Amino acid sequence: MELSDANLQTLTEYLKKTLDPDPAIRRPAEKFLESVEGNQNYPLLLLTLLEKSQDNVIKVCASVTFKNYIKRNWRIVEDEPNKICEADRVAIKANIVHLMLSSPEQIQKQLSDAISIIGREDFPQKWPDLLTEMVNRFQSGDFHVINGVLRTAHSLFKRYRHEFKSNELWTEIKLVLDAFALPLTNLFKATIELCSTHANDASALRILFSSLILISKLFYSLNFQDLPEFFEDNMETWMDNFHTLLTLDNKLLQTDLVSNAIQFLASVCERPHYKNLFEDQNTLTSICEKVIVPNMEFRHGITQANELVNLTEFFVNHILPDLKSANVNEFPVLKADGIKYIMIFRNQVPKEHLIVSIPLLINHLQAESIVVHTYAAHALERLFTMRGPNNATLFTAAEIAPFVEILLTNLFKALTLPGSSENEYIMKAIMRSFSLLQEAIIPYIATLITQLTQKLLAVSKNPSKPHFNHYMFEAICLSIRITCKANPAAVVNFEEALFLAFTEILQNDVQEFIPYVFQVMSLLLETHKNDIPSSYMALFPHLLQPVLWERTGNIPALVRLLQAFLERGSNTIASAAADKIPGLLGVFQKLIASKANDHQGFYLLNSIIEHMPPESVDQYRKQIFILLFQRLQNSKTTKFIKSFLVFINLYCIKYGALALQEIFDGIQPKMFGMVLEKIIIPEIQKVSGNVEKKICAVGITKLLTECPPMMDTEYTKLWTPLLQSLIGLFELPEDDTIPDEEHFIDIEDTPGYQTAFSQLAFAGKKEHDPVGQMVNNPKIHLAQSLHKLSTACPGRVPSMVSTSLNAEALQYLQGYLQAASVTLL
Repeated sequence: MELSDANLQTLTEYLKKTLDPDPAIRRPAEKFLESVEGNQNYPLLLLTLLEKSQDNVIKVCASVTFKNYIKRNWRIVEDEPNKICEADRVAIKANIVHLMLSSPEQIQKQLSDAISIIGREDFPQKWPDLLTEMVNRFQSGDFHVINGVLRTAHSLFKRYRHEFKSNELWTEIKLVLDAFALPLTNLFKATIELCSTHANDASALRILFSSLILISKLFYSLNFQDLPEFFEDNMETWMDNFHTLLTLDNKLLQTDLVSNAIQFLASVCERPHYKNLFEDQNTLTSICEKVIVPNMEFRHGITQANELVNLTEFFVNHILPDLKSANVNEFPVLKADGIKYIMIFRNQVPKEHLIVSIPLLINHLQAESIVVHTYAAHALERLFTMRGPNNATLFTAAEIAPFVEILLTNLFKALTLPGSSENEYIMKAIMRSFSLLQEAIIPYIATLITQLTQKLLAVSKNPSKPHFNHYMFEAICLSIRITCKANPAAVVNFEEALFLAFTEILQNDVQEFIPYVFQVMSLLLETHKNDIPSSYMALFPHLLQPVLWERTGNIPALVRLLQAFLERGSNTIASAAADKIPGLLGVFQKLIASKANDHQGFYLLNSIIEHMPPESVDQYRKQIFILLFQRLQNSKTTKFIKSFLVFINLYCIKYGALALQEIFDGIQPKMFGMVLEKIIIPEIQKVSGNVEKKICAVGITKLLTECPPMMDTEYTKLWTPLLQSLIGLFELPEDDTIPDEEHFIDIEDTPGYQTAFSQLAFAGKKEHDPVGQMVNNPKIHLAQSLHKLSTACPGRVPSMVSTSLNAEALQYLQGYLQAASVTLL
């Protein structure tokens, strides 16, 4: 894209369209911008718009678009193409600081965020002159510019508060201090003096104190890791002025400064190396008298119950009569308070009185007042979740059965009342009613699913209420679960009702709904007992499109859906869609390259190994292991190790212990031994989850008892340590330690804002156990397998066990043998 007036005009038109409330206009414009953002000069066109455009709305839109573009694309990901050409990167860094500081505050904040994103990746090595350029702006005297610099510096330096100590971090902080500490101190002193000069000018004080807040935050960030020599030498300057701020009494000031100053003082108090500042009795007295006591007050509270008031009697005599009134629209404030009383005191009022209120609440769902019918829906939802003495729901489906039809009718009618078309409390009450009533809703399911589908189509035009949307999809899932549990063949009816809406959502790329659609489709597909229907197979190739996997919110739902395809139709995929297997493995390859999503890659890989016919993946197996070893070598994390251990043991169960040894040694001689020694034996204790532990136990048992090289080659020396580690897996506590540097992996690995994934509770599936009934008790299985091995080679196993296994492990093993009623020969 050239930097031309024509392109600027085109870009302006499309940015304007992205603000249109009509999705038919907005979404194509968003798609166009996505399609051109990979072109050279695209970010420079956005920055040029900020300078040349006369329309402030377009300038703000361009600044937000630019910031999000930087979020998505600035980071250079290993093994992926550079999404921003080098010339554009250089031009952006050369111009963005000046542009940010010369822009209005609304735009300045967006560009400041963009600078901090770039700085996290490039500062200081690839952007050494950033600090110099920023510090030079302190001399301008313009606090609009100065605050822009301070805001940007704060966004760059605040990460020092949670970074782990390292030489690289010390080097960077030293560089920052050398360039920034003195100018910051001088600015602090000058700003304090200006506060005295302009003590009677409220507008000037607001600007000056906004600067002081940012300066305080910067001081905190730069001193967080340790007390630098410069600030130690200038402690008197800083502390005297902080004390001035803490004791300042200017009626023109907003309270934000006081709270920020107190928060800063509290932060300083917590750090041991500032202890000497607070040892003086006069200092402590001054802080108590002038800071703590004046800022203390009693919290506002309410007494909800008083033992002098009989709550049940009050309910019967005062609440019920009001709610029994035939006219639900009279005295709406009184009605709302009566319903609120039920909500607040539902745990104190006996069940026999609460059940009397249920038809009254159902009646009030028809009230014209949005408050009254919302309170009624919320009260019903709360009552339906109450628990009885045995932890079952307080109200049973049989007790609510007389009201089912009117309850469902009034709930859906309430969604048609003005102001409540997307009322989350009503939709939550619908979901909770389905959950409580279960089979009682089946006679009405055709009408219910039609109404839900109509509502789904309506809100998909412009999704704006995330909670409402979530409960709506939960209600759809409940409808499917309840009906198909009683009649599995009914799944076809749901597909006919929902697939038209789902197709429209997918075609229109309604990003907020796509993860939900995939979850519901997974639930539908898993309900099928036979082969995959053709309608699903037609969708299968589209699920492998890279664009779907670029959005992190799609990934868990897509993986679940692909797992459903593999579980229900692996033979169909192998025969009718064999050319899509490389695409399926390409998805796995992309996922395991990400520290945030590698576990999802293993979920998919485990399903491929478990369900696909062996001959369909034979040619890819070696490459799969090579990719995993490359990731292990380049970026090993605890989460990846745990998933890797489960996978190799599942592979061992599926293809045999000898096959696992051969594929390792086929990649590199003696690699099998290295994997045992460096990964399986020392790390197996980290595996968590009952099913995961069971898979590992059965897999390791196979390695011990069904792998000949473990008994008669150099690998024999690892046999006893492997057995020891397996007994440790059974008996020792889980090793849940995580290295410090891994705590922020998810934060670092997430590309900007994207639609988040929200798990649908009623779309969940039971935990799958690939070992199943083949092995009920892994300890008994180990004992039986060792007995079988000792029968094949008499004398060797008892000798190896007795001479090399530690006493505690040996005692546990003898317990397993006794429980299995076998011995070692």
